[in-house]
Amino acid sequence: MELHTRKAQALKEFEEWSGKYDRSILNLMIFKRSHGMILKKLLKKAGSNTSTFRILDIGCGTGTFLAGCLATGLDIEATGLDLSFSMIHKAKSKADSIKTGKTTISFLVGDAEQLPFENGYFDMVSCSNSFHHYPQQSQAVREMRRVLKSDGELIIIDGYRDDPLGYLIYEVLTVAIEKDIGYCSRRRFMKLLKEAGFKKVTYQTRGLFPPLLAIWGRLEENREARGEISKRKETPKNSSRR
Repeated sequence: MELHTRKAQALKEFEEWSGKYDRSILNLMIFKRSHGMILKKLLKKAGSNTSTFRILDIGCGTGTFLAGCLATGLDIEATGLDLSFSMIHKAKSKADSIKTGKTTISFLVGDAEQLPFENGYFDMVSCSNSFHHYPQQSQAVREMRRVLKSDGELIIIDGYRDDPLGYLIYEVLTVAIEKDIGYCSRRRFMKLLKEAGFKKVTYQTRGLFPPLLAIWGRLEENREARGEISKRKETPKNSSRR
């Protein structure tokens, strides 16, 4: 299937789904679990940040995860992006109904493979349960890497198709329903991130039904490690004259 046809198919599917998206059983089975994993990482990183923490959520749907960011009251600049106009409309309405402290939030319609942001803008980029819809997955990861700061972090969560149950759920049943989609194996995810320039790539599998795969990518070692290296470099060696 041609590129524009695949994107049109995905857009049509999500435009139709937007009205019942928040009532879907998938929210309990998959989305809520995924959001919890990302929010846990976000709270740890944003809570220790000394300046406004910027996060981009790609494929944000109706904005449930970013609404959770608003509820933290932390100094966060949250941005949600989705291909579907209807999803973004519902996300904006949901965010407007939540009182917030320092957190700001914005939503826009856009393509994961052509992100409308400047280089090195975000501290974190997240993408949960939409990556299998992207026709040019390597291009999407390169764009995610481009908009991250030099010490930023990427987290992608999607269906884990490497074990027998996951293969049945995602590669057989889901593909039969949604047609032209592509779930990545753990090995392919690792390869995509490393080829895009991520220096440290780790993964974690979660749950049995349905199983999920979380991939983390960092562009460089963490600040603590860099600080320790810097201290060692700056410490002068003892010298003596004879």
